Amino acid sequence: FARNPNGGAFLLIALCCSLIVFDRVRGLDLVVLGVTALGVLATLSRGGALLLAFVVCCYTPCVVRSAARRGVRVLVTRVAALLLLGAGTYFGITRLISQRMFASGSRIGMLSGKQEIVGPRESRIGLVAESWALVQQAPMLGYGSGFTYTMGQGPHNIYLSRWLDNGLAGFVSYVWLLAAACLTFRRRRYAPGLVFIGA
Repeated sequence: FARNPNGGAFLLIALCCSLIVFDRVRGLDLVVLGVTALGVLATLSRGGALLLAFVVCCYTPCVVRSAARRGVRVLVTRVAALLLLGAGTYFGITRLISQRMFASGSRIGMLSGKQEIVGPRESRIGLVAESWALVQQAPMLGYGSGFTYTMGQGPHNIYLSRWLDNGLAGFVSYVWLLAAACLTFRRRRYAPGLVFIGA
């Protein structure tokens, strides 16, 4: 987690997606979502915060839609549980932010909206431009598996990483894998799989 905050946050979210169900509210799911939110915040990963927001935005309508089919009483109970989750997570996050480890971090300002997420001097924009220039030099074959790990800092973009490492075939294969998994999960009406692929 300390060496790669984005990877750590993604692992937390992937584990969360594999544990929760999307057709009803369970107490365990609320605990898992709350703990995941605190863990993602502790990684200070901006991408992790966005992925977690995506998962919660998928989870909430699925649960509410399922509850609406079962009647008003079930719907009210589920919405109350979701509000309790939101309040508990907010309380936990505000307590966590007040801890010493977050005192000097600019990421908290980014996550709270007090600071720009991508500033005018963001180094990652330059890394993407540099990576795209490398892709254009060897678009078909790439530079070989693991090339992006030899760079000082990689492109911070999984699609560019696949293209740099494995060329156009690697990029197309990766996109095909995601699309095929998405279609399979959609055909089987398996919400956790769709949310995982989206994340």
